[in-house]
Amino acid sequence: MPSDEESLAEDLSQIEVNSDELQKYLSQLISETVVFSFYQKKQFPSLSLVPSIGVSKSHIQFHFYDADKDVYFISQEMPLFYKDKSLHLTTVLAIWLVLNYRCFLSEATEEMTSEGKFGFHAQVSETLHLYKQKIELGMSSIKPQTFHLDVLENNYEANNRVTQSIMTKYHKK
Repeated sequence: MPSDEESLAEDLSQIEVNSDELQKYLSQLISETVVFSFYQKKQFPSLSLVPSIGVSKSHIQFHFYDADKDVYFISQEMPLFYKDKSLHLTTVLAIWLVLNYRCFLSEATEEMTSEGKFGFHAQVSETLHLYKQKIELGMSSIKPQTFHLDVLENNYEANNRVTQSIMTKYHKK
């Protein structure tokens, strides 16, 4: 009879082969994680790593970003259910730990950041101050501005380059 760890390892290896459900939304998950991290950092300056959770019908994946240190971490996709359709207990525990991250996680350690920066700060260096200072959640009193088409195209191209750079870096690992 395989142990829970062996069963999890077997399930995770099957995920790598069979599951690309969340991969289709990786760009969106990364974007939401980065933006939410900047927002949370503005609201709670003592926070470091801020999580986001990607969920599909059968899997879950955790994303963490530190807006100060520009480091990004992604977990493997974890199964939500065993083959008998009961909840995967290891995954439930991981979800609980992530939801309570403020109690358990203080900041990215030197060891965690030793592999280098994520590269978001460098990619948006001209507008980084907007992420750090002007980010708002929901409705705000900021009046919309009219932009010239060339500004929108430049921003679109810059965002596209950032996304492509991040995706390339993620797929190399």
